[in-house]
Amino acid sequence: MQKLCKYRFYWYELDQALKVGEVTALSCIQDSNPLEIHSGFISGIPIVNVNCKILSIYHPELGYLEDIDTTGLEYCLTLTDGRKFKVEAEEEPGKVYSFPIQPKAWDFQVLLEIL
Repeated sequence: MQKLCKYRFYWYELDQALKVGEVTALSCIQDSNPLEIHSGFISGIPIVNVNCKILSIYHPELGYLEDIDTTGLEYCLTLTDGRKFKVEAEEEPGKVYSFPIQPKAWDFQVLLEIL
């Protein structure tokens, strides 16, 4: 079964990394509709682990992405055409370095195959 999920950055190295094609267990907010991928910043709400394969990652201003690496205090995003760019995740969350697009919001749609 495929499920379209909501994913947004909460910064400070608290977000889950995503990679298209990866089979993983994602922590999600229980009973959220649409299903929302959990951030470590959110607390006090029920969480459920979802075993899945990541089919696609989409951002309305950036298009489709291949990978979101949330390791460290600069997130690294890879577009499907291979271009990569860094996003500040601590001092000025959301600031983009050396890339022509500065998104207004960091909300993504992630298509999962639930296993």
